[in-house]
Amino acid sequence: MTTTDPRPQRDRDAEELLSSLRGNTLPLWAPRVVVGIAATVAVLGALSSLGIVRGVLLGWLLTFALPIWSRVVEGSRKATDRLVTLLVYSAFGLALIPLGSIIWTVFSRGLSVMSGEFLTFSMRNVVGEGGGIYHAIMGTLLITGAATLISVPIGLFTAIYIVEYGDGNRVSKGIRFLVDVMTARAQIIALNQGYDPDTVVLDDVRWAYAMAKFVGAGLTSRESQTAPLLTGDFPTIGGMRWLATPNIPTAGVA
Repeated sequence: MTTTDPRPQRDRDAEELLSSLRGNTLPLWAPRVVVGIAATVAVLGALSSLGIVRGVLLGWLLTFALPIWSRVVEGSRKATDRLVTLLVYSAFGLALIPLGSIIWTVFSRGLSVMSGEFLTFSMRNVVGEGGGIYHAIMGTLLITGAATLISVPIGLFTAIYIVEYGDGNRVSKGIRFLVDVMTARAQIIALNQGYDPDTVVLDDVRWAYAMAKFVGAGLTSRESQTAPLLTGDFPTIGGMRWLATPNIPTAGVA
């Protein structure tokens, strides 16, 4: 009685070809083992005479054994990928340190004063000790609730219109254009560098193109004598003032 491999020869050849193309790789458990050992060393070092800072630093240095191991087994390309991944995770962990410090400070100093009175009394007409954060809680809920009540339906219905009914017409194009600008503005504000853009400066051609989009979307008047395309005025749309200037250097011009 003989047994045969149920897989066709073609499948075995394909697997051998893929294996040769992939080359040598580290086992799937390798990153977990390295990180586990590094974490253990960091904890033991923090609890020993080394202290928290030196213990964590020693554990972090041990994680670089992974890209070194990868360099030996997988080659330089995969090792570089693992090194960059390690640096990205390290930067993320470094960014969490201030956040953890703030959370620790809030809880360590705030739990002692946490009480029903602190949560249900406001600071109105309170001078000195006493009072609570009721006014701050209610103010936050009112502002957040009002903003949600206004923005969510508008954003939801706008998205439904653009996706389901817009079909590339002038209104949807104008809305998409304005959304892109407002998204860029929000990203700049999120950098928290003190910038709050309120002006978009374009050359004459691009300014006219933008105004045409807004006119087509119904965001500015079309037939009125005050239309920006007729008067050359600089309108404020979406909280942004749209300026046109012939002094913007074009591509290739110093």
